[in-house]
Amino acid sequence: MEIVDAQVHAPLPLEPWPAGFADRDLRHVVSAELANAAMEAVGVDAAVLYAGLEQCAAAHQRYPARFGGVISVDDPDDPAQLPSPALLAERVRSTPGILGFRILAGSPDGTGRRLALLAGGRWEPTLAAAERAGIPVVLFAPLHMPLVAAVAAAHPELRLVVDHLGLPPPPAFPASRRFFDTIPRLLALARAPNVAVKLTGAPALSAAPYPFDDLWPVLHQILGAFGPDRVMWGSDFTRVTGRSQHPRHPGGRHTYAELVGYLGATGELGAAEKAALFGGTVRAWFGWQPGQPAGRRPAGQTDGPRGAS
Repeated sequence: MEIVDAQVHAPLPLEPWPAGFADRDLRHVVSAELANAAMEAVGVDAAVLYAGLEQCAAAHQRYPARFGGVISVDDPDDPAQLPSPALLAERVRSTPGILGFRILAGSPDGTGRRLALLAGGRWEPTLAAAERAGIPVVLFAPLHMPLVAAVAAAHPELRLVVDHLGLPPPPAFPASRRFFDTIPRLLALARAPNVAVKLTGAPALSAAPYPFDDLWPVLHQILGAFGPDRVMWGSDFTRVTGRSQHPRHPGGRHTYAELVGYLGATGELGAAEKAALFGGTVRAWFGWQPGQPAGRRPAGQTDGPRGAS
């Protein structure tokens, strides 16, 4: 079974980069090698890298069949990030290895400027440009699933991915079992055929040790509502293994092997469900074929969410 990780970040050393280690190209190479080594160690065949455009492109150039990239943007008013919606779409389509982009609309307290920009429609031109170009968009708006539903309804041909099960991801955000009370709002999104869910770093939400059995009531609800063809597994391993970019997890580190194994070794899922979660869904949703370099469809070509399988 092929395993495709739907989210990794560029790994950093366990401690910050040494002073004076400022060669950006060298950092990109080191990060790609760290990610590749981690993936090889646990049997992950390919991964979607979430980073800046240059870093995603560099990792893809080094390992074309193993890395595709999703670039993150958080401010539609910042010309460095978003000179124009059309130009962002063109960069995604024309840069080898770039599969889509992510809008970071979340904040630690569930309020703030980022969320107001999404609620106020400032992302609408960008979302419309992505819809026209057939570019998938990952949306990080934890605990605000009605806003995601509004985006999905306004852009029915846009392939939209809900980040992190629609929940704030610990340890970057404080953990709370009350998060699971909001799952019905996520399940309601299953009515929109253009919405998929990224199951990333879920063990960080668990109060149990490996294999995190207390997650299954929630995971079965999500899989029952969306089906495995609209749920994609991702490790987000740099978040939960305690790298220098993130605070240490209060319950201890979760290894990359555990992040694969809690689904790969479980008897809760059948072979077809595992094949979808571990690669089939992310391949279909992002249009990235096995063994092929990641790339963009021609402008206007949209297999669309209804074409994903």
